[in-house]
Formats: sequence, structure tokens, C-alpha cells
Amino acid sequence: KTINAVIKPIDKKYKNKSINVNKNKIIKSTIKPASKKEIIDTLSVMGGLDWELWMTALKESNVLENGVLTIAYSYISSDIISPIYRDGTIGLAKYDFDRSAKNIHKNLRKLNGNVNVVILKPTITK
Repeated sequence: KTINAVIKPIDKKYKNKSINVNKNKIIKSTIKPASKKEIIDTLSVMGGLDWELWMTALKESNVLENGVLTIAYSYISSDIISPIYRDGTIGLAKYDFDRSAKNIHKNLRKLNGNVNVVILKPTITK
């Protein structure tokens, strides 16, 4: 089964100008709020549960070395797009991701392990 993440606001529409890179034009765009299913699916794809489950399974299998380091990537967004990023579906997933990072960090303490989260700016690609 394929599960897809969406970049959408929660509870209300998001209206702003956008760039149609195929037509090289500035357009007005509206993004409808995410459905409950889209929110759950985005949490599943972009949240931290898979990362946390993997790290727990690796630890319980005794395959992690002392001083283990796990690295994950996150982002910062500008205020103009925060309704669809930090305050939207991706933001919920990032809160879950942060929760998982804290849990993994606690879980790796006995191994002198650590969690590093690299924070980057989001980019738009064609």
C-alpha cells in the first residue's frame, strides 16, 4: 500500500501568490485544508515513528556500537509559508519527528549514543 504525504494547511484554506515554473508566471493559488486521512498519512510518512522504531529494533538486536550517532534532517520555513509548513501537515509531522528524536536520545544514553538533527532551509525544485 502506498501512503502519501501532503503539504497542506489544517482547518482553513491557504491563499497566496505562487510561481508556475512551467509557464514562468506568477499565479494566485489556493490550497484546501488537509483531510483527516491526509493528516494521518503525512504523519506516517514524514513523522518520526519509523525512525524511532528502527533505532529501537537496532538497539534491541544489539547491533549498535557504543557512541552510536543517528542523524536526521529537518527544515526551517519562512513566515509566509508557515500555514502550510510549520502550522500545517508537515509541521505536525515535524512535531512528531521532534518527539521521536527526544525518545531516541533517551534510548541511546546507555550506549553513550546521540541524535543529531540537521536543520536546513526548504527548497523548491522543478
